Amino acid sequence: MFTGTDGGIFVDENAGLKMQGTKDKPIVLTGPTNNQNPGSWDVVRIRSKRADNILEYVTFQNGGAGEYVLAIDGSASIKNCTIDGASDKGAILLKTTAFENNTFKNCKNFPVVYDTWTENATYGGKGNVFVNNGKNFISIRPTYSEDNKTYTFVKESVPYFCNDGLEFNGRITVNIEPGARFAINRGERIYVGPEVIFKANGTAADPIVFAGSEDKPGYWNGVEIQTTQNDESSITYCNFENLGNKDFFDDCAFYIGGDAGFKFNNCNISKTKAKYGVRIDNAGNYIDNGMATSSAINISDVSGAKIFVNGGTQDGRIADEATFDDITKIK
Repeated sequence: MFTGTDGGIFVDENAGLKMQGTKDKPIVLTGPTNNQNPGSWDVVRIRSKRADNILEYVTFQNGGAGEYVLAIDGSASIKNCTIDGASDKGAILLKTTAFENNTFKNCKNFPVVYDTWTENATYGGKGNVFVNNGKNFISIRPTYSEDNKTYTFVKESVPYFCNDGLEFNGRITVNIEPGARFAINRGERIYVGPEVIFKANGTAADPIVFAGSEDKPGYWNGVEIQTTQNDESSITYCNFENLGNKDFFDDCAFYIGGDAGFKFNNCNISKTKAKYGVRIDNAGNYIDNGMATSSAINISDVSGAKIFVNGGTQDGRIADEATFDDITKIK
């Protein structure tokens, strides 16, 4: 029990913290008996990166006099813990070695935030529960560009919130697991650079969803794909919702760059305010890079044609500024 709003646990760079309760006897961190309101004590902050930073079956109750209840500025394993009643955000994470079967509830703001400079290669975890939080998302940073690094986004029970959109650049690999969901903020975009190996592969039963943080047509700008890693990149069984408006690449929702190449099939684009669903900048390269598909891309809620081809083929079989309603005809 902490006695006031300055109470907490602070673990510096050379120290370690091991708190291991059990399911029947969890460790409980709470405020004074005369103040059981959110924010009645401050924070548990871990700055070290020791392997013995372990939190298991710990309940953090009514903390967060500052911005967070739990702040991992180093690294830690977090399993079977509960944050209940944060006055602002629940936890901020720089790096976790495990993140499983935790419960976040009654946080006024986001239950989980990944630090801007996070060292995590894997986002999200398994079996986590999020209940009655003010912003019931996992907030993630916008930019991923450390060369030769692989980033994985696992399916969580709530969407990842992208306040400033998503930008993937450099020689990196991005893996998005089936069922992962992303909530994109107003007016933002998703960008995939030329050197990125991008793998967003859902399934028919468990598609990946990229949608607006509010369910409004054209709420976020759209998707720009420039990856040239056509042998390894793929976007399959993905739903793109609430995107596309007149401010994004000549009024489209999904833009495929002139040199881009990736496998693209079994996707849906809907709830747009765009004229075109997909814009292909160069039909010849689109075909030569192996993108021609026999699988439909389902596009709805556009005011014009479903597909717009800015540059046609050299042999003239596809003209400049051609339009299509069926992407399988581009071959």
